[in-house]
Amino acid sequence: MKQVLWLLLFINIALFAYFQASATKPKVTLIGNQTVQPEKIKLLSTREVALLPKKNPEAIAPTVESTTAAPTTCYAWENLPVSRVNPARTALIRLAPEANISEQSLQKLAFYWVYIPKQESLSAAKKKIEEIKALGVQESFVMQDAEYKNAISLGVFHEETAADKFLETLKTKRVTSAVKGMRYKDSNQVNLLIHNLKTEQIAEVEKLSSKFPGSELKPAACQ
Repeated sequence: MKQVLWLLLFINIALFAYFQASATKPKVTLIGNQTVQPEKIKLLSTREVALLPKKNPEAIAPTVESTTAAPTTCYAWENLPVSRVNPARTALIRLAPEANISEQSLQKLAFYWVYIPKQESLSAAKKKIEEIKALGVQESFVMQDAEYKNAISLGVFHEETAADKFLETLKTKRVTSAVKGMRYKDSNQVNLLIHNLKTEQIAEVEKLSSKFPGSELKPAACQ
């Protein structure tokens, strides 16, 4: 009986020593409940690391598509009559929906005026007209507005060079009292400023502008 007890005691001591040794051994747990034994890990040398297969970074690099914006430019559609602005704008939007369109009203229109300064009275102005008719000037009339009342208008010109030329012609006819000045009147015209117009749309817009007589389409500075 004593021998059996001693045998059981020896077995218990042996089992206790075994489990204690297992508990002190380091373990690393990985995904999937796998256990790595550190004593089986092998460190690679520098030469072995160099021989490992390498991935090509260009093969896994994401592809980036390059996009280049279409070139654009700016134009001014000038001298549109007020009554034709809306039809012009509507047609322009159909041709170039991405373009930015703004209006520029022409408040005053300047022109060059050749005239004889105002006379003392209406009768004096009429007498002066008879004198210049005798010198070969057939077209003239007496001004009636307050600022230039009884002045004699001889001609109106959009270009200064044309006014200068006419003035020289009068001098050759011995009409020496004529002078040149500038006058202004309210304009009934509007300019359309077109921004971000694509180059491939310019030809179509030029065709459109030709359908509006008196207007002019020309390049403008982008602001």
